[in-house]
Amino acid sequence: MRARVAQALRHRVTAAGGRLREVAARLRPARLTEMVRLREQYLDDLVGRWARAVRRLAERARDGLHHASVRLEGLSPLAVLRRGYSVTREHPSGRVLRAAEGVAPGTTVESLLGRGLLRSRVEEVEECHPFEALGADVDAEGRDGEEKRQEEL
Repeated sequence: MRARVAQALRHRVTAAGGRLREVAARLRPARLTEMVRLREQYLDDLVGRWARAVRRLAERARDGLHHASVRLEGLSPLAVLRRGYSVTREHPSGRVLRAAEGVAPGTTVESLLGRGLLRSRVEEVEECHPFEALGADVDAEGRDGEEKRQEEL
């Protein structure tokens, strides 16, 4: 029994000595310096990755803002006017005219253009679909002659 206890103690002492040598090796100044250098390199890598990620996020945000600005500009009433449309109002009331109905010959109207304003007097009023006014063969639902012929077949 004594021999077994002595052997167990020797085994424990040997194992503890091995662990002690392992810890001592890790705590040597050269090893600690290397560990610090590796941690600094790891931190530098993290900072670089973080900086690249922030740049990418800023670029995406800038691109998104640019696209939103372009879309918003396209929807701007002034952009619509610059594309050749106009807003026609009764003069002097300023009531916006959305249909020919209710406007009498002789009425003074103002047409707001992309650049400038025209004031004119109504000579004649025709109530029809906008495409018909342009000379197109269109019914009240906006279907042209070809579409109507296809439906009839």
